[in-house]
Amino acid sequence: MIVAYNKPKNPILQKYIEGYYFLTNTSGELENSYLTFPNNYCIVTITNKCDIKFEKEKVVLREDNSQTCLSTIISNYKKPIQIAYFGNIKELTVIFKPLGINHFLENKLMSYLNDSFEIFEPFPDYLQTKKIILSIEDIDKAKEVLENYWLSKLIPFDNSFLQTAINLLEDYEKNYTIQQVADNCMTSRQNLSKKFFAHLGKTPSDYKKINRFRNALNHFEEQKNIKNLSSLLLDSTFYDQSHFIKDFKSLTGKAPKDFFKNLDCTVGGDIKWSWT
Repeated sequence: MIVAYNKPKNPILQKYIEGYYFLTNTSGELENSYLTFPNNYCIVTITNKCDIKFEKEKVVLREDNSQTCLSTIISNYKKPIQIAYFGNIKELTVIFKPLGINHFLENKLMSYLNDSFEIFEPFPDYLQTKKIILSIEDIDKAKEVLENYWLSKLIPFDNSFLQTAINLLEDYEKNYTIQQVADNCMTSRQNLSKKFFAHLGKTPSDYKKINRFRNALNHFEEQKNIKNLSSLLLDSTFYDQSHFIKDFKSLTGKAPKDFFKNLDCTVGGDIKWSWT
């Protein structure tokens, strides 16, 4: 399997898209699969000539030339998801920053979502354009077409309210409660949660929990050291060891030490997988 990860070249897209990657799984390979873990991004994936089966906390992709282009979107999952590939498969995945995808959608993000993966066809020309992108052999040309397409869909979106709330939730030095975040935003806790779900697909509490978890993963990558979990605990702003272990077991299914043994941070960007 080859994964070619890219950051957006266009400075406008850099504000809204964390990165994107082209994944190629060849027909001569045996099953390739990995676990992906909760994050606060909105992830859009496109495949062509591929059958996709959605099982409980698992997605299976198989080469199938009778299938047409298919796109999915996911913005909120609280358990690891296994992604398995069989056969010759090309995939394009775009990772939108928190709130980022709202700058391209005519409707609220929540109208495109379900509990897990959901079929995603936001524009009349969307699937045909993505099919063309997947067929382009020249990777630089494919990247150019992809970025120009998303630029053509850019629309105004006022995110000042939610961005303020996000900044407060990520301020672990002051460690605001959800009620304090709502008070600072001069709104009710109920309205704050409603806005979060509408445009991020998750609650403020889930956002804070997942962001803290992702901070720990980033600190681990920087330290390159799983022996000193106490240092990692302090750097990633968990309250205490029990809180650290509880959140990791909840979001990864494993205790921190076991989880970090198999974590792969080499794909690029904020992608952290565990190969199975």
